[in-house]
Amino acid sequence: MDKQIWTCGQGEAIIFIHGLVGNHTVFKEQVAALSKCYYTVAYDMLGHGAEKGIAVNFEMANLVNELLAVYNRLQIQQANICSLSFGTYIANEFAYQYPEKVTSLCHIGASYDNPSFFHEELIKVWNKREIHYRDWLQYYACKMNPNNPVMRDPYAYKSRKIFQKYGGEIASSVVMQALHYMLFGRVRSRLSKIKRPFLWVMGEYDHIRKTCLYDLHDILPEVIYIELPGTPHVAHLYQTELFNQTYQRFLLQHK
Repeated sequence: MDKQIWTCGQGEAIIFIHGLVGNHTVFKEQVAALSKCYYTVAYDMLGHGAEKGIAVNFEMANLVNELLAVYNRLQIQQANICSLSFGTYIANEFAYQYPEKVTSLCHIGASYDNPSFFHEELIKVWNKREIHYRDWLQYYACKMNPNNPVMRDPYAYKSRKIFQKYGGEIASSVVMQALHYMLFGRVRSRLSKIKRPFLWVMGEYDHIRKTCLYDLHDILPEVIYIELPGTPHVAHLYQTELFNQTYQRFLLQHK
């Protein structure tokens, strides 16, 4: 059966890629706003949506091919890609392999493989992977959503519960393969070779991922970096109007 793809609007294409354990609805507010002027496309990545709970092969090559199939099925020659969290890894690899198909990139809550506190915490999570999956998910959620005097996040408890709930519905092998790529996928070297307009959006409280971004402007000298105030990792959900306005300005500037 063909994978379901949700499209709306007309004009220049924007493809939305959700994050790990999520689905296409995480961008529903962006689709509602942007489909007035753009052709918006959303889909559920492998092992998510209708495939939730299925132990699919979640290798990056398959995720890139899945995105390529979306392009081919809709006969899209070139598109802007707006992605969240783990979805940014897919966008990076796709833009690296098929630069002619990418107009611009917008990353929300993105990270890469720099030596950092974020990387150290991921290693701790990886080294705990033999424990019971539910306990491991809880450990993962706590490491990725800290709340302490140094890294204050009033949304941390909510973020942990959401990740545990929906992570429990995804096949454990999918989450493990995603973590493996985050640790060993050589994302930084790919980023430095992507020559496309870049909007990089972080939440004010997404402290842990920001620890790896210290050389972002060295890798992407022309990147536009912004932090949305009062927001956690999924910043666009908590400052929807501000994000939409910022993204639309970016798209118009680089049209």
